[in-house]
Amino acid sequence: MITANSLAYDLSNENETPLAKMDRDIIFKISKGLIPVESSTIDLLLHLSPYVDIDKKININMHQLRAEMHCRKSTFEFALAQALQLGLITLKGNDYFSEIHIVTTGIGGNYTYIPNLKILTSSLFKNYTLNQKRLFLYFLASRPPGLKHAIAIRNLYNNRLHSPGVGVDYFRSYREVVGTIIKMVESGHIGVEITKSIGDQKVNKYFKQNSKDIDTHKEMLKFLEIEESKKGQKWVYKEDDLNLKISVHILHDSKKDIRKVSSSEQEIYNLCEAFEVPIYHLENNEAWRYIIAYKNYLYKQVGLKGISIYRESLANFFRDSAPLMEYYLQIDKVANYFMDFHLLKNCISDIISYAHSMQDKTVSLHGKKLLKENMLNLLKFINKYGSDADLLILQKEITIHDAMLEDLFRSTWLETKNKINAFVNKQYINHVVSRQLELTVEQYKTELVKVIYGNRSKQYSILEDKLEKLTVRIKKSNERLKNLHLITKYMNNLQQIKKASLNGESFIKGSAPSNSANSVATYNWLESK
Repeated sequence: MITANSLAYDLSNENETPLAKMDRDIIFKISKGLIPVESSTIDLLLHLSPYVDIDKKININMHQLRAEMHCRKSTFEFALAQALQLGLITLKGNDYFSEIHIVTTGIGGNYTYIPNLKILTSSLFKNYTLNQKRLFLYFLASRPPGLKHAIAIRNLYNNRLHSPGVGVDYFRSYREVVGTIIKMVESGHIGVEITKSIGDQKVNKYFKQNSKDIDTHKEMLKFLEIEESKKGQKWVYKEDDLNLKISVHILHDSKKDIRKVSSSEQEIYNLCEAFEVPIYHLENNEAWRYIIAYKNYLYKQVGLKGISIYRESLANFFRDSAPLMEYYLQIDKVANYFMDFHLLKNCISDIISYAHSMQDKTVSLHGKKLLKENMLNLLKFINKYGSDADLLILQKEITIHDAMLEDLFRSTWLETKNKINAFVNKQYINHVVSRQLELTVEQYKTELVKVIYGNRSKQYSILEDKLEKLTVRIKKSNERLKNLHLITKYMNNLQQIKKASLNGESFIKGSAPSNSANSVATYNWLESK
């Protein structure tokens, strides 16, 4: 039985799970003006970042993203079109993928990404001009997290003293770049220490957002020896004589100032919307963390194929069980039913497919190596999370490949078989030896498989009963009437599944049917669930 405790390891290590984060190199190129994006396109890329999955799929739909950004349809469509044209986003089928993200754990002083700072999607940041956004991203992307970025002001605008290749050159004047820096300080986005040198004398001063007693704008102009007209229309300054340098510190880059990567949660929200499961069922419910932990574990073990197995299983789970989601949550069985009836089923199915592929002479040696690695890791996953019944069914479905598995995965497959044998022997002693029945272990094992298939169908009867009770309750209370048509549709599907199970058909997709299940007094698969 899968319990919260059995997943403690995965959850305790969720900070080590790889996540998609913005590639520092690409953001740096945008900040330097080397990738010609407009201001609205930068906003689009920064807003979608927390919704990018491990395979770089963008899990938030574009209508929802535009609503979150509070921008006009024409502006959004232009930004999306430009991102696609520049290859920053790609469209594969009906899904969008980000090309500005890398997958990383961020552990060990990793300097390959920039965090999803909350200020990057704030109204203050969105009101910056294109060059102002670029300059902030330049400060953010050109230094390790938590450190200051030091640079001469002359290297932040186009002038004859600008050092080649250093800083940025899209600001046209000293006044324009200084005005931008002052605006960033006043907005509370950066703190800046300014150093001015006159001959051999150096003077420095640190500036941050306005306080009650200090006007940062006036103080900075005074320190820079800039005279401003009463209306602010004219500046008189002597920048060349001061040899100005600045040291910039991003003020909002602690953990509390970073948007959490929520692509996996968004994926579940999307399915809730598609199958009309009320979103409130998901809020503050620990069960979804465990389901996402399965996803992370599969990705670590099987890579992108693991993500594919997880997504197919999750979609099937919602399609088959949407009306029962409330009941599953009430009895704290969401993660159990997802694992038992969908994820393990698809993992076992893929093991069978891999086993067939390994014997396909048209598959290259490199392809077979990948297949072998995937199958080995899926076996480990099933050994770790599968029930005894799951393992027994796996062995039955894959019997013809037993010798090959023995050769390829000596220790892992041996571990699987040992667990199966221990389970069968225990049941044999309890139900055959103790009753002095004339059955060999192999004969009993065959009957045991039939009973497990039969008990699978019993589970559908239990769910069917719960659906009927749920329907009555909804009709009486007049709540969520829109779910009634879903329940009716689901009950029709359930009848077909139940009929197939009673006929002894395998619960593994695409595999051969087994013989009809006999009524044998033996192991009750439901007791372990």
